[in-house]
Amino acid sequence: MADINATSLTLNAGAEIKWITMDADTETFDFKKADGKVILLVKNEHATQDLTVEVEAGDFFQKGAGDVTAVVQAQDEATDHESHVVAFIFDSARVKDEDEEVTLNFKDESDDGFGDGDGTIGDVFVAVLEL
Repeated sequence: MADINATSLTLNAGAEIKWITMDADTETFDFKKADGKVILLVKNEHATQDLTVEVEAGDFFQKGAGDVTAVVQAQDEATDHESHVVAFIFDSARVKDEDEEVTLNFKDESDDGFGDGDGTIGDVFVAVLEL
């Protein structure tokens, strides 16, 4: 598992975004803030394989809204291999589980683990920003 640490953002200040390379098709990160918000950035640097990111619903009152998924396109050969990034913003009640963690799943188009199919999990990068 990758060691995903959130970067805290404060109002009217900047912060360096730390991109973490993923090691597995399922990863978690700590979200200790009681009533906080988190921005999740997911970058796909694979040349041909689109990435489906699934953020699992947490264990609290907003869990009924279900999991959230988004597709991050593969690098675009027509535009000098630019990486694509998807941004999520969540309230802690939506995605945090009882262990104060958020679970991310990375899949390919056949719903297999990204590293199990045509993708390479080392081409997936995540940054977490706490508000």
